Amino acid sequence: MKSIRCIVLLCLAIIFLAVTPGFGQDKTVIGWIEKVSVHPGSLVLHAKVDTAADHSSLHVTDIEPIIRNGERRVRFSVMNREGKSVLLECRVVREAKIKRKGLEPKERYVVKMGICLGTVFKEAQVNLEDRTGFRYHMLIGRSFLRKRFVVDPSLKYTKEPTCKLD
Repeated sequence: MKSIRCIVLLCLAIIFLAVTPGFGQDKTVIGWIEKVSVHPGSLVLHAKVDTAADHSSLHVTDIEPIIRNGERRVRFSVMNREGKSVLLECRVVREAKIKRKGLEPKERYVVKMGICLGTVFKEAQVNLEDRTGFRYHMLIGRSFLRKRFVVDPSLKYTKEPTCKLD
C-alpha cells in the first residue's frame, strides 16, 4: 500500500512540474540593484529592481513634448551618476496616470526603450519622470523581468550590461 501511495505522489509531482508555467526554465538570478544600459543612448545607469512596479521608470529632465511627421514624441535628457548626459527623443506610446500615496495621480509619458541587463536586451515600456532626490535613476519593473529573471534581495550588482547590439 505504501508503494502505491509513493507512486501516486510521484506521478502527481511529475504532472505538477509539467503543467506549471515557467517551472524549471532557466532564469537569470539578479540582485535588487543592478547596472543597466538604456537604448537609444547606450547610457549605463544604476537601477533598482522593483517587483511592485508593472513598468520601468526612468529619471529624466527637460521633458519636451513635440510633434514630428504627425507623430507624438518627447525629447528629454538622461544623466548617469558619472555625469554623462544624453539628449534622447522617443515616440510616445501612451500617457500613464501614476498613483501616488496621499497625493493626486500624476500623468507621465510612456515610451518604448531598449534595456540591457547582463546579456539580456529587451524593449520595454518606460515611464518618464523627474526623480530628483531618488538614489536610483531607474526602476526596472515586472514587464521587463517577466519570464527571464528571478530577484534575490540579498544580492546587488551581479551583472554588467554586455548586450551585443547591431
